[in-house]
Amino acid sequence: EEDRRVLDQSSNKFHGKSEKNGWIEDGKRGGAFDGTIADTIKVAHDEKLASESFTIAGWFNLERPISHGRIFDKFNHDKKSGYSFNVHELKPELELWGADGEHYRITTEEKLQPGVWQHVAVTFEPGKSLIYIDGKLSAESEMPEAVGKDSGEVRIGREGRSILGGFLDELMFYSRVLSSEEVGHVMAVTGKES
Repeated sequence: EEDRRVLDQSSNKFHGKSEKNGWIEDGKRGGAFDGTIADTIKVAHDEKLASESFTIAGWFNLERPISHGRIFDKFNHDKKSGYSFNVHELKPELELWGADGEHYRITTEEKLQPGVWQHVAVTFEPGKSLIYIDGKLSAESEMPEAVGKDSGEVRIGREGRSILGGFLDELMFYSRVLSSEEVGHVMAVTGKES
């Protein structure tokens, strides 16, 4: 919106606010978030966003390799809590602090292609995490039994360091793990021309 509000189309109404109104008209479907200008969308904390299990999915079009470009961040390094969905040197990754106080990371060997819209989904459930690229399983790893709870806001994109370095569209958050079939369905539905 013109006042920098970013509207959540789900029934949860987790509306956010963009710091710089980073937006392009030609995204995957309609407009898209511009993560090349060091913008952040902030969404207030809700317990559903700190769920025990979750899936984060979206369409990405990256311009160049970035070191730890932030996609979806509910992460507090100082308090050792929460999780962060990133892209590091074109490789999707999930980084988190476990309730055990340890730091964990899962990343893919497969790189995203610069200048191409690709769908990425990451899932977490106690003990396990998966990453899908274009609907296909790309990485799987053992994880902690629980994520350290974080009551901070969600940040989409990043200002200053760790900018996304590309464009983001049709970002989805589920407070449960989607099956591989469901990930494929979300990719198909959100990838259709509007």
